[in-house]
Amino acid sequence: MALDERDYMRESARQIVERDYYGLMRRLEQRRTRRAGWLTISVFWALITLGLWLAYRWAGFR
Repeated sequence: MALDERDYMRESARQIVERDYYGLMRRLEQRRTRRAGWLTISVFWALITLGLWLAYRWAGFR
């Protein structure tokens, strides 16, 4: 009986640790993805701004 109880407790602890670990990994992956998305948008807007500024300078407006 005590052995079954210990096995149950061990399995329960293992499931809790796995759930916490994989939950943490999923949150880190989401954060990484979100950060990459903002970086892409920032670079995109910087390139557009640079392109417009160069076109403005090339056209000779002041």
